[in-house]
Amino acid sequence: MPSLPLQACCILNGSEALTSLYRVRRNQLRERADSAPVEFFDLGSGSEVFTFVPTAAGGSESEGAYFEELRLLFDSCWSNVAEPMDLGE
Repeated sequence: MPSLPLQACCILNGSEALTSLYRVRRNQLRERADSAPVEFFDLGSGSEVFTFVPTAAGGSESEGAYFEELRLLFDSCWSNVAEPMDLGE
């Protein structure tokens, strides 16, 4: 089973991070009306959709360190986990 990050993260212009934590919940889906439901885990955003983490001058050392960890997470996901997906026609 592939794993998914439990945190959404986007880096903007190398200076701001948008982040949100996902919540895992059970869900069901029927392929057809007469088929048995298939249970799966679904990811949904928490109540606070995005938090801005500024790294501009005047930010604290811990904010800068947190931003750097978010940037490393973002870079590692895109360079190691992301892969092209063929969506067909």
